[in-house]
Amino acid sequence: MTEFDDVLRLVAEADLPSDVGWPPTGATTVDLQRLRDDLGFEPPAVLTRWLSICNGSLAGEGGLLGANLSGPREHLDMSFCLDLLPGWRERRWLPVAGDGCGDYYVLDASQSHYPGDAIFFVDQSDYDALDYAVASDLPTFLRQHLLCLLDPDPELDSTPRWPFDRAITLAVDPRLAELRTPRLLPWNS
Repeated sequence: MTEFDDVLRLVAEADLPSDVGWPPTGATTVDLQRLRDDLGFEPPAVLTRWLSICNGSLAGEGGLLGANLSGPREHLDMSFCLDLLPGWRERRWLPVAGDGCGDYYVLDASQSHYPGDAIFFVDQSDYDALDYAVASDLPTFLRQHLLCLLDPDPELDSTPRWPFDRAITLAVDPRLAELRTPRLLPWNS
């Protein structure tokens, strides 16, 4: 059993194209070494564990990013994204997912706002600023992100949900309250 078992179940339940195989393939040691070389630093261990299990996926509206992807999945490659937004590499913001509208979820490997590898939303209106935190760690983010996408029609229910509802969010991710920059909490943004 791994910290990503629930996430893999949710990836399996996602509305994936028929030509996408199951289970997902993990990054090879060569893929991970190329990512390390491209970043110029060691990615967080949790990200390496995730990529070893699932190296990019079309699950979610903008997909889950991977390492050393090419061809039709190049848009899901972290390094490809970092080449488009080179300031992220310097800040140690590692893109882990997109929302399908040009916005990204990044793992802040600098740990400048949280004493761990928190995930933040970056809006396309300003790629140089973290908009708000969404999770205190990668497994929690992936689980909540994919759960929200399985909601049949959130447009019919205008009630704030994860990550904007404080009670709901802290119930599934109490460590998010440890964020050092309160203005980046989603219910404060």
